[in-house]
Amino acid sequence: MFDTVQETVDRLAAAIERSVVVLDPDFTLLAHSRHFEPLDDAELHLIGQRTLPPELGEAIRSTRGFRQRTPFTLPASKTYATSNPRHFIPLQSRYQLLGTLALVGDGDLDPEQRATLDEAAEVCRHLLEQVTQSIDAVNATIEAEMLGLLTDESITREAAARELNSLGMFGRSANFIAMTLKVSDEWSAWGGPPPREVLSRLLLRAITTPMIDAYSFVPTVPTTFILVGFASQPRPEAVASIVHRIEAELLTARDGEKLAGTVGIGGVVNHLADSWQSFDQAVVAADVARSTGQQSGQWDENSGTTALATLLASPPPEHLRTSSLRRLDEADADTIRLLESYFAMNGRAADIAGAIGVHRGTVYHRLERTARELGLNLDDADDRLVIQAWLAQRRFRR
Repeated sequence: MFDTVQETVDRLAAAIERSVVVLDPDFTLLAHSRHFEPLDDAELHLIGQRTLPPELGEAIRSTRGFRQRTPFTLPASKTYATSNPRHFIPLQSRYQLLGTLALVGDGDLDPEQRATLDEAAEVCRHLLEQVTQSIDAVNATIEAEMLGLLTDESITREAAARELNSLGMFGRSANFIAMTLKVSDEWSAWGGPPPREVLSRLLLRAITTPMIDAYSFVPTVPTTFILVGFASQPRPEAVASIVHRIEAELLTARDGEKLAGTVGIGGVVNHLADSWQSFDQAVVAADVARSTGQQSGQWDENSGTTALATLLASPPPEHLRTSSLRRLDEADADTIRLLESYFAMNGRAADIAGAIGVHRGTVYHRLERTARELGLNLDDADDRLVIQAWLAQRRFRR
């Protein structure tokens, strides 16, 4: 398939007498013609490293034409290490960016050359779409089996593990760590690529490291399931490297804009079919990290905060929510602040008054009114526990 892309690039370059390259969506070199212009530093970097210089890549990503998937030109610039201008043509399917065709050099094309360029771009787009569809079909099968690892039935989990092995996944791995990436599910105002594409590219750039044996992920919003396999006992620096890379990629994940996300890291399990245990731990670890303002967190079985988050991991179903719980859910910000201060100050009215900025007598009045409205008694240990548990669950889930 890529031989055909190379042949198309060679024919186009000969017809228009300009250097031509085809890049994948992450600006990795797929095909390159012979050179018609003097090589500049950006071209030398592309040939040697098989990818564009970072400065040039960032310049392309920030260009309106690239974001809107329309042809655009970047002039020569010392900042980008280019002595020759580049004309870029995004190769777009109906659903996603497949790659970019780039012409090196300046000058207008005549009508015949323009027609040749349009035809070559369409051929490359079609070929890359075929490759993508084939890869997507395999990925869909792998993702289905990955989700099978998280089901409640052990028979299904064992079958999913065997199927993944038969697909060439995790065959040499003896230890597994699950991670989660929790991101905002508010993508409605986002006009760029779909969330799956954004998350997939982010993780593909972040996870690739020689310190692991295998990996796979299911890029779903708001929680992405990531599974990393190790041939031997996982080294802490290998896990830390992946987490740091994910955190760095989140800074520019959405066409150069930051994507808010929290990474959770589960514990080590020794069987692929037991990955669900590590995943559940990773979910709790992400909740704990988010509640403390951290971007990542690791499962810690000796932590009281982890134990609390585990106890409160699942909210009650709708039909079991009592009237008091419903009223708590409807409480305004001032009421929540009052209750948080009440428990933080162990009920000391003077300290509560200082924390929320009111008179001590007002504290007594507000506490009495709040208890009455909630239908709970602050002098009753069980009622106090209900409020504390609700506040804690809100902390881990907001």
